[in-house]
Amino acid sequence: MLRGTEGTVVVGSATGARSRVRCGVAIGIALALSTAAAACGSSASSGSGGPSPSSRPAGGPGPATVTTSGPAPSTHSSPFVVGHEPAGYLLAAAGQGNQEPLWGSDSFGTDEPFVVLAPASEAASSPRAVIVAVTGFEGYQGGLGQASAGYNSAHLESFSLDGTPALYSPEVTDGRQRHHADLVVDRGSDLAVRVNAVGASRDQLVAIARHVHPQGRDRAPAVDAGVPGGLRVVGSLDAGPVAAALAGVPLNTSEIAGTAAAHTVGFVGRASTSDTFAVLTFPGRAGDPAALPGLGRSSWGPSVGIVEPRVAGRTAVVLEKRQAPAGQATARLLAMRAADGDLLMVVARSASAAPSLDEIVRVAASVTPTDDATWRQLVLRARGGPGLHADPGALEIQRGSVDGDWLLQALPPDKLSLRPGVPPVGPGSAVPAFEIDPCLKRANGQRVCAHDLAAGGPTSTVNQHNNGRSQAGGDGFVRFIVVSTTLPAATVSYTSPAGRTTAPLVPVAGTSLRAAILFPNGLEGLPPCQPGSDAGLQLLDAAGRQITCLP
Repeated sequence: MLRGTEGTVVVGSATGARSRVRCGVAIGIALALSTAAAACGSSASSGSGGPSPSSRPAGGPGPATVTTSGPAPSTHSSPFVVGHEPAGYLLAAAGQGNQEPLWGSDSFGTDEPFVVLAPASEAASSPRAVIVAVTGFEGYQGGLGQASAGYNSAHLESFSLDGTPALYSPEVTDGRQRHHADLVVDRGSDLAVRVNAVGASRDQLVAIARHVHPQGRDRAPAVDAGVPGGLRVVGSLDAGPVAAALAGVPLNTSEIAGTAAAHTVGFVGRASTSDTFAVLTFPGRAGDPAALPGLGRSSWGPSVGIVEPRVAGRTAVVLEKRQAPAGQATARLLAMRAADGDLLMVVARSASAAPSLDEIVRVAASVTPTDDATWRQLVLRARGGPGLHADPGALEIQRGSVDGDWLLQALPPDKLSLRPGVPPVGPGSAVPAFEIDPCLKRANGQRVCAHDLAAGGPTSTVNQHNNGRSQAGGDGFVRFIVVSTTLPAATVSYTSPAGRTTAPLVPVAGTSLRAAILFPNGLEGLPPCQPGSDAGLQLLDAAGRQITCLP
């Protein structure tokens, strides 16, 4: 039997309990153990899309049969409506998810699909619970070692397990690095098995690892019968729900939280856009609400509070992350089995105070499946209604039709900052009331962005979007250039040996900015900036005279 300890649970790992930029939530509270017993299950993990028991080799791992309150798990998520929209929030996004779980990211780690094992009659929150997961590592600068909770620790043990590399890190409770006992075993093809438990020896974790079988990057691993220590499956979560546990609601973007298997509705706070409220449905086979406390050793960080309210006659599991030392909850995550068998998740995050538990329960209880026509109307409403128009709070600058209708707009800086990886177009160091959105909004609801900063300076900025048709994996939209300047220019010209194109610079109301968009399709070979010459990218006054050229 694995040794358990009472009291605060603290985990620190390069991947298992990492601090992630996209999370932005404080950590560090004590783990409040759940008083409800976990539901009974077999000794294998669940996962969506897997083979049926009859298709597995005799004696091989089979799917979990975890008994939870509510209907049987579904195989596909359903569109839904939210009958009670959260108070103080605005509908900001709706659609099927388009985000892939992280895998071996050197900066952000891995969204590890996992299974929770525990002794009979004990829940996933038990200090004797064991987490078995799969993780990536080839993208890490430190390789397999960086996937270990004991990375860079003097206590880390490297050895060979059944002919494959393995790393064991004993429990560490002192100093800057604190974590449970952790074993990582290389299973090939950028896939490793992790076993994490309180106070376990190397031999104990090795014995468990031999019963764990990866089922790819997205699915929780399968677990054989006969796991030592009388452990049985409490539940599991695939990578999609694990990644969604940190779901936010990015503004003014076509990004939707969740994988393509999920349906998502997102709200943002009226007072602060950093307050987000996401509601998601996943196929029920993608996870068990009973496994939710296992996130306390993964993406939700070292320690969480656990509550188990009744929602519409079914048991839900809620994780609460509190801000030290005030004790105010800054994030709450609810998971439950929906009426149609979907895995329903509600994720509320705030920089100061998350919505109350009662409000989250009211929202969850109001979620009901709907038909495709009603869902399409909800998606349209989240986009601001029919037609192409600027986002709420944005200023329209220009519109036109190239590869379909498009719109260029200016946005407040706090809304631009919610789109990671896309630099704003706006010269100077002072923060203006508006900055030029480097992404064109399209009539189909998608956005295409000028990611490449071609030139920047105290007066002018140039961002480019290269023709996706000529790039593997490109988005297929034509090449365009967004120019922003504070100079009193009237037009911008693009001249190359293949020809010339011009566009007007449009003043942005309430700012000193002027902006233009150019479509120099087919005009390749732009010469470098040459003052006094017509070649290159030029800013011109109303009479057509050169003010400056842009490098």
